[in-house]
Order: sequence, then structure tokens, then C-alpha cells
Amino acid sequence: MRSKYIFVMFMVILSLVAVGCAPTEEMQDEPMQTSEMAEESTEMESEEMDEADDSEMMEDDSESDMMEESSASMESMDEMPEMTLEELAMYNGKDGQPIYVAVDGIIYDFTPLEKWAGGEHMGQHEAGQDLSEEILSSPHGKAILERATPVAKLVKPMEESMEPMDEMLELTLEELAKYNGKDGQPAYVAVDGIIYDFTPLAKWAGGEHMGQHEAGQDLSKEILQSPHGKAILERATPVGKLIN
Repeated sequence: MRSKYIFVMFMVILSLVAVGCAPTEEMQDEPMQTSEMAEESTEMESEEMDEADDSEMMEDDSESDMMEESSASMESMDEMPEMTLEELAMYNGKDGQPIYVAVDGIIYDFTPLEKWAGGEHMGQHEAGQDLSEEILSSPHGKAILERATPVAKLVKPMEESMEPMDEMLELTLEELAKYNGKDGQPAYVAVDGIIYDFTPLAKWAGGEHMGQHEAGQDLSKEILQSPHGKAILERATPVGKLIN
């Protein structure tokens, strides 16, 4: 009887031990959950890396597109036709002509711009001219060029651009004074010993500029102190040398 009791107790103890050591469902699920979280974390890291790669590729493509557009723009500028001031004057918006305006060596088509209808702007400026100074000093500045189309490059006539310096006029200040833009005379201005023809420049019409300066003089100091500085000389033609 006693041995049977001992056997039963032994079996009960074994059963309790077995129950205590057996993993619960929650304990069985924990490794699975941990594994799933690790897999999700790995997938998220992989997606982030893919997104970063895609972003870098998009940036590279964007930079490449910008370089291609810049290159195409430069090639387009090189392929533009060339036009002198005399030729530009024909495109003044009158008699069905388009409205062309030159700014910094590039000729733009202002025809679609409403405020340039008829080739005139605000009753102050006319098309068919180099209006670099006027555009730059206007309230809108170069922003207006974003609404216009570049159509040509402004160049000097071949005979002017190839004229050697030693074949130019040599004028004294007294002789220069005759070329004051009045009575049919050209408007000549001396700057740093070189005499320039300002006749084609709209703001030097009649040999006067802004009611302050007159042609036929050495205006080296005045030009250097002006807002445009020597940049205006790029639109004028050198015709002689100033001598004592």
C-alpha cells in the first residue's frame, strides 16, 4: 500500500515538473514575433536605402538635365544669326515688322509683349535699337527678357570690327568738340584716350545724355562714375585716338 502511494506521488511530481517546464503559447509566440519584427526592420531599412538611391539618381538626372539644357542653350546661341545696328533698325514694329530690341549683345523679339505694341514702350522707348542701358535701369530690369525670345546676336559691321587702331582718327580736344551730335555731326566721346561713336545710342540722341553730358568732350571721369560704367563702351564703336 505504501509503495503504491509513493508511486502515485512520484507520478504527480513528474506531471507537475512536466507542466512547469512546458513552454506556454505566449512563450512560443515570442520568438516568432521577434523574428517578424527583425524581418520588418530589415525590410524598412532596405526600403529606405532604395529610396535614398532613387533620390540620388533623381538628383543626378536633374543635374545632368540642367547641364544638357545649358549646353543646348550655348549651342543655340552660337547658331543664332548675326545682325548689325543698321539691320536691327528695320525691325521697329512698324509696317508689319516684328519688334526687336537688343540687350547686352543679344537681340530679343518683343512682339508678343502688350506694352510694346506698335514698337513703342510707354511713349519713351522705340524698338529697333540697342536698349541695354534703358532696360537695365528700368524698374523691371532684365526680368522682362524672360518673356521675350532671343532671335539674333548684335554685331558690329565687319569693316568697323576689323579697323586697325593705327588707321583711326587722331583728334585733339578742340577737334573733338566739332563732333557733338548736332547739325548732322556724329556724337563722339573720348574715354581713356580712345574716341567712341555714341551716335547709335538712343540716350545720346542729339549729342546729349540725360540733360547732363554732351558729346564732343573727354568724359572719362563721368563715364567711370556713372551707374553703367565702362559697360556702355561695348555698345559704341571706337573711331579714333585723343591726342594733345
